[in-house]
Amino acid sequence: MLGEPSDLDPVTNPQKLNRWLNEGQRKIADWKFPDGHMIRFPVLQQSLMWNALVLTGTLAGGSTTSVVFDAADAQIGTEDDRYNEWVVQITGGTGAGQVAVIMDYLGGAKQGNINKTWATAPDSTSTYLLTKRFAFIMDPGNPWVSDHISMSPVSGIMDVMKIEDMLDLSELDEGYRTDGYVGSAEEVDVPGEWVFFGNKIMFDKAPGESRWFRIECYRQPATLTADTDVPEIPDAWHQGIVLWARWWGFARGQETAMSYSAKKDFQDFMQTTRQSLEMRFERANSSALPEV
Repeated sequence: MLGEPSDLDPVTNPQKLNRWLNEGQRKIADWKFPDGHMIRFPVLQQSLMWNALVLTGTLAGGSTTSVVFDAADAQIGTEDDRYNEWVVQITGGTGAGQVAVIMDYLGGAKQGNINKTWATAPDSTSTYLLTKRFAFIMDPGNPWVSDHISMSPVSGIMDVMKIEDMLDLSELDEGYRTDGYVGSAEEVDVPGEWVFFGNKIMFDKAPGESRWFRIECYRQPATLTADTDVPEIPDAWHQGIVLWARWWGFARGQETAMSYSAKKDFQDFMQTTRQSLEMRFERANSSALPEV
């Protein structure tokens, strides 16, 4: 009723069928019930280890509005914008004690233009500490990936559920999505709170020393490509992929009555399956308990 018979033939038209299957399993893997509860399958939970690097060295110089890193300093990259939003602290020599945020990094000159005017311009005696309070989810092939979190595909993470400081063996608090931490932009200390949005994890403070973090996240199911691939979500939920596809297809075809009926079939299936397989676990600072 929703297309040609060939649309469902994995041999003659595999791309269309796989597209529906993949979209359906993603919808189920991240489904949120009307009461606020969310599905969370253990098979899609993943831990990532990330080392928040802190770089130190001696500057080549600077001005009242910039820092210039030594051309021979091999740990400093030469890609434009690589250190945008990083915090630079003068730890010794001329200008010691000053802190600023790099707003524009010019890789060829290894120059960082800062967010304010230094009281004392740094020079070749100035030692620095370079750190940041954020981490991007990046493709393994990105030249900046050593500074951030490697994952393929980049869009694979649906949600970050927990972050642990492996140096202090403590769990960081989850902040609110509206938190921007603007007031602590120059603060260098032990991070205590985080928020996740898009492909970026933001901390309330930039670490003053290198430290490892364990990031517990919830990822998308593996993409189905071959006709022998099986969805990662548990078998009991596979029928939901078909029911969701019917709902989507009727809605796309503007079949109002059939779309309503298919939607109700899908929602009833999800609720019934949830009740029969439900397992709860706590999540800090959340208005809803995830469901498995």
